[in-house]
Amino acid sequence: MNPFQQELRARLDADLHLSEARATLGKRASLDHPAFDDLALGHHLDEYAAVLFLDIRGFTRLAMGLPIEDTARIVDAVVGAAAARLREYDAHINDFTGDGIMAVFSERACDGNRDRLHGQAIYGVAHLMAEMSSALRPELLLAGVTEDVTVAIGLFSGDVRWQRVGVPECSRVMVLGEVAPLAAKYVTEKDAAKAWQTVAGGPVAKAVPDRLREKFAPLKRMYNKKPLWRERWLLKTAEIFAEVPDRARTTRLVAEARRPSAVSMVGGALPAVPSRRGDGRRRDHGVG
Repeated sequence: MNPFQQELRARLDADLHLSEARATLGKRASLDHPAFDDLALGHHLDEYAAVLFLDIRGFTRLAMGLPIEDTARIVDAVVGAAAARLREYDAHINDFTGDGIMAVFSERACDGNRDRLHGQAIYGVAHLMAEMSSALRPELLLAGVTEDVTVAIGLFSGDVRWQRVGVPECSRVMVLGEVAPLAAKYVTEKDAAKAWQTVAGGPVAKAVPDRLREKFAPLKRMYNKKPLWRERWLLKTAEIFAEVPDRARTTRLVAEARRPSAVSMVGGALPAVPSRRGDGRRRDHGVG
């Protein structure tokens, strides 16, 4: 049993870690980034970061159909185990979204090394998705939860602003800019990531070699009657995880991605949503 499975099983066997949660809330009700404890209300700091959103697919259906005890156990197991794994890759857990988690990989945590940040984010996602897709269903079945539970991940990077918002009695540091909303849209909109898929955009997606990613339908939004487009890619997380067994060497993926590609996309043509899962597996493989 690997550490991720141990984390899942412990959370499924425990009483939802209520005593631990109460102790944590008693000490600190904020999810502020520890580097910004002294950031005053209304003040901000700018940096580059990659934001990850992990979403439990079909959560509303699960919440409507399952007893609240089962729903709570599923959320605690999935979100708690994901948070534990992502923290190993220097991710800051910035928010819990009810049926998922928002994590931030920042330059500040990587000593200003953007290649390291991209490597941590790419391999952290691949590691998490590979372990969760193989371990989640068996562990839920052992715990007596027979419902299929799957996840999807959105990842986007760019310039962000950390700003404390609220009032003196109740405030927190938030990640502002387009990065977090886009990462969220990649897993919540109609043509977003499906079960066990990771859809990425921004420089972090381009730091993945072409052979380990596929074009995904671009995101389109209208602003002042003008279209805004953002490229998206489907990451082959299973292949990434299999190719780089040592996470200390993840930056070699970034170095490889910098090499000129032999194939270029025809300008003006919008790619179709790929039919394959994008994680390197056949459709009939894995859970879900």
